[in-house]
Amino acid sequence: NLMDYGNVVLRFNKIMDAVSLKRSIVLNAPGSGAKLDTNDVTFFAGGDIVLLILRDSASAFTTIRWKVGQQYVIVVQASAKDINGNTLASGFRLSFTPEPFFRIKSSSPQPNASNVPPATSVSLTFNSPVDTSFFSRIQIAPTVAGGWRLSSGSTSPRIHFDHIDFSYNAQYEILIPSGASDIFGNRLPQEFRLGFTTDVFRISSTTPAYGDSLFALDDRIRLSFSGSLDTATIRSAVRLLPSANLMLWVPSYAPTYVDLYPTTEFIADTTYTLTVDTSLHSLSGIRLPAPYSLTFRSPSLRVIYHTPEAGRFGVSRRPTIYFVFNGKIDTSSVRSAFSITGGVVGTFSMLTYSSNDFTFAPSVPLQPTTLYTVTIGTSLHSKYGASLKSPYTFSFTTGLQ
Repeated sequence: NLMDYGNVVLRFNKIMDAVSLKRSIVLNAPGSGAKLDTNDVTFFAGGDIVLLILRDSASAFTTIRWKVGQQYVIVVQASAKDINGNTLASGFRLSFTPEPFFRIKSSSPQPNASNVPPATSVSLTFNSPVDTSFFSRIQIAPTVAGGWRLSSGSTSPRIHFDHIDFSYNAQYEILIPSGASDIFGNRLPQEFRLGFTTDVFRISSTTPAYGDSLFALDDRIRLSFSGSLDTATIRSAVRLLPSANLMLWVPSYAPTYVDLYPTTEFIADTTYTLTVDTSLHSLSGIRLPAPYSLTFRSPSLRVIYHTPEAGRFGVSRRPTIYFVFNGKIDTSSVRSAFSITGGVVGTFSMLTYSSNDFTFAPSVPLQPTTLYTVTIGTSLHSKYGASLKSPYTFSFTTGLQ
């Protein structure tokens, strides 16, 4: 909606002269604080469509906050000319009141939403700023422990309700009666009701999704829940087949997900099943209603990135050839697995911080304008035994330098 950003579009039946048009446009909105910088006028479609941007200040980085009940008038004076020197037959006047009354523009969750996570932060956005005195007018049923706050500063058009968790599978309603006012005394013309239903305690999503594959051999599994967890019940509730030692990580505040990492790596190219039983429960003591099963597949060891790129021309004669894999590699297997045409010798460097990459730097410059082919053989394997399923090969061509 253009009006939400203070944008006004005018369309003429002729291509307009920019200089005369900018001099002819006037904004009349006393007391609103709105400004129109005619240097910020933009022309489209050759010059017959004009975009005006109204702002709250002279800064180009601010957008306007329409003042409730304020009428704005844009006048294009008859002195405006088209590119042929023709003036307007008569002046043009556009008057509008974008926000005729105080209202709630949006809410989170949306009205009548279902399956709302109990940890969801409630927010309300108004078309005019309010202060903390507004909070006493808001009712929540059933009652929830928590408190409202302004989004920023001592006044704001957005407020938030901070709480721990709503109850699961419950209906809530937020009521603001008519007559509640903004800081300027503008009142809600009618009451506002926001009803929503919270979700049951459940696993709401997983990474990877059911049936998908992990990206890396030591990738994490993430289980996301509809509410905060009792972290003490996680480890005993989780089973993985084939078995693997897993490290658990959960956020310290409002833990609504858990990440599971293998202490080594998953067996390559293998189907796994992760089960979470009903002994896992929420922070409020609600058990998982039924066991949850996630089937996913681990990847094969593979090259996921290298430089130079395959097929590249004009590569430096002193290149650093760089490989990245989707698993930690056994550095002792690199030298025998790596080859480059022409029997080029060089130095290998293992970037031990990540353990999943290495570089090869030729000892002498390569031949100019020559095609080289690099191969990583299947004898290269990961730190825990996974091997490439097939040789990986790519080629590049050197330049003159």
